Amino acid sequence: MCPRKRSISTLKLYHVYSRGINKDPIFASDKEKFFYMECLREALENSTVKLYAYCIMSNHVHLILYGDLEDIGELMQQTQGKYGTTYNFFHNRTGHVFQGHFKSKPVNSEGYFWAVIRYIHQNPVKANLVTSVERYRFSSFMEFRSYNKDKSMINIDSVKLVIRKFGNFKAFLEFHSEEDFLLYDDIEEEMLEQEKYRIAHAQRRALEEFGLQSLQDLSWNKAGRAEMIELLKNEYHFTVSQICEMTGLTRYRVIKSLEKE
Repeated sequence: MCPRKRSISTLKLYHVYSRGINKDPIFASDKEKFFYMECLREALENSTVKLYAYCIMSNHVHLILYGDLEDIGELMQQTQGKYGTTYNFFHNRTGHVFQGHFKSKPVNSEGYFWAVIRYIHQNPVKANLVTSVERYRFSSFMEFRSYNKDKSMINIDSVKLVIRKFGNFKAFLEFHSEEDFLLYDDIEEEMLEQEKYRIAHAQRRALEEFGLQSLQDLSWNKAGRAEMIELLKNEYHFTVSQICEMTGLTRYRVIKSLEKE
């Protein structure tokens, strides 16, 4: 059963993530990552839930799951319960291994579905563990190139979606090199890093395209103001309040600028 009320996905798709207690690296070794995968594989075999993508990092895991929330709750309980018990035994410890209950965010559109898949596959690259998504051994990325029903963890339905969307693996790989600036649900420190990256990238854009030393320059320099505000809202996905805070512009001025788009 799900331990708390969660938002329901109209598509029955969820971005699920969980991390180690106290930010501990509970997947520090390859052996531990492989064992978590085995726990998940076993739970999937006894469940109606389908795994569409995954990535296991040193202290957290990302999954994209298809199914009813109640079934997903049971799947996660079985997976993390078995992993936690075994982890405690080998590390001579007691108590919780995971930080509270798993988190979940509904995936309610096809666009967001693909964006989340790209985001979780890019996790090891952004953490500087590998130079490209296909080099990481503990994500689902390479399973899309060489799916094997007896070895692959992801469901064949996910592979079919990739083929329908991209046509071939090369196009899927190229999609993973594209950049976007949505803020994805993750553990707290990763979300802070996402936010810092978005702001830094927007600052560079202001300098390169409009010669501004800072986004604060928009408060007195009208050159490129409307275009930059539009970029901050539509490309970088900042809220009006965030734009006001970054630029020093009043809410009225930002809204009026956006109304002229």
